[in-house]
Amino acid sequence: MTTDIIIQSKCIAPSPSNHCINRAVLMKTLKQSHQHTCTILHSGAGYGKTTTLTQFLHNDTSKFSWYSVSDEDDNLLPFLRHLFFSIQRVVPNFGHSFAAWNQLSRFPKMEEINRWYKLFVNCLCDMGEPVLIVIDDFHHVDHVFHINYIMEKMIEFAPPTVRFIIASRTLPNWDITRKLKLQKKLLIIKEEELAFSTEEIAVFFEEYVDVHLTATEMEKVLEITEGWAISISLLAEQWHYASLEHWLTISTNDLFTYLSEEVYST
Repeated sequence: MTTDIIIQSKCIAPSPSNHCINRAVLMKTLKQSHQHTCTILHSGAGYGKTTTLTQFLHNDTSKFSWYSVSDEDDNLLPFLRHLFFSIQRVVPNFGHSFAAWNQLSRFPKMEEINRWYKLFVNCLCDMGEPVLIVIDDFHHVDHVFHINYIMEKMIEFAPPTVRFIIASRTLPNWDITRKLKLQKKLLIIKEEELAFSTEEIAVFFEEYVDVHLTATEMEKVLEITEGWAISISLLAEQWHYASLEHWLTISTNDLFTYLSEEVYST
């Protein structure tokens, strides 16, 4: 991509879904992000990481920046530029002392990378106000050494007023992870915590398609979807075309195949 162009929509948080339910337990867990330097939401596709984050941020009073990473950002320069701009959108004075972007080469040496992360951290320190830095879809750049290195350094030396929340299909393999865990500065929210419970499934069906599931039906839906948010949503949508009993009578493998095809064709 052209490195001097910021795609501004990547730095705007999505609006909360009209069909998301109040997941009180998950929201309570995410509230702990205010006590951790870094929070990571880690799961496969379709578990509602982005939806969960937008719901949390919509109801939270904290100032936050948002950056949705794309596969075009798999180089340090576009990544840093978008991250920088996302923070500047909510803290206009952020980084006014930052050097010109054209001074950062596309393939920087370690000396240059170390200089830039120090400048970035100093800009974070100069903000003087609490900010959540949210990075969605980090897995698109998780394979890039330079990006992982600079993220580690920024998290390690971030001031107490700055917290990072990262959503990713892969769990970053950072050297700093063990240190953060020992210092109780790292919170990891895993797939099983993002999965829907039977009670949440029941509420979703009631609010989304006005279907009241029995206890047996709730258990069956949980069994065949494994709490996978996208599959529950697709299953609920099919209520308009076939009765729930129809979907509950077909094999788990057939339903999973159907739902998977629906997810990856959209």
